[in-house]
Amino acid sequence: MNRLLLLFTIILLPLLACAQPGYLFVKKGAKKKKTYEEGDRIALRLTNDTVYHGLITLLYRDTIYLNGKPIPARDVKAVVLPVRSNKFPVDGKTLLLITAGSAMVSGGLMLNDMETPKNAIMTGLAMGFGSILVRYGIQTVVHWVRKKEYRMGKKYRIQVLEFHMPGRLGF
Repeated sequence: MNRLLLLFTIILLPLLACAQPGYLFVKKGAKKKKTYEEGDRIALRLTNDTVYHGLITLLYRDTIYLNGKPIPARDVKAVVLPVRSNKFPVDGKTLLLITAGSAMVSGGLMLNDMETPKNAIMTGLAMGFGSILVRYGIQTVVHWVRKKEYRMGKKYRIQVLEFHMPGRLGF
């Protein structure tokens, strides 16, 4: 029984082993601002102002391979961050449900004579749509303020960390 268990362990152990991927760090001084691995999507602006988008296929000897195309790390002018579209945070169905809920709140306040009709409608709208509008406003401000790219030079730099064994040199 022990021999059979040992045999299965010896056969299945290599299936669990995997290689260490290479890393690409965007650093500000000694602190890492962004980390990319092999297989991550990235956009790079080169010194001739062309922008390459792609998948990092290999990181080897200070060279970044995007979709198999080698790009030396010294030619990278900036790492461009992905731009997220600034969409309204609620879809149409949810918007209809919120409208129905705020109408029910307004109706309930008016039927119980707790508020005047004008104040009841304003309270219902504030309860239903207030949090959505605050969220959309914060999302818009963050979109304007957030960093669009990391420019290499005084503040930021790229470091390629790869774990490939060197090939045989010499005879």
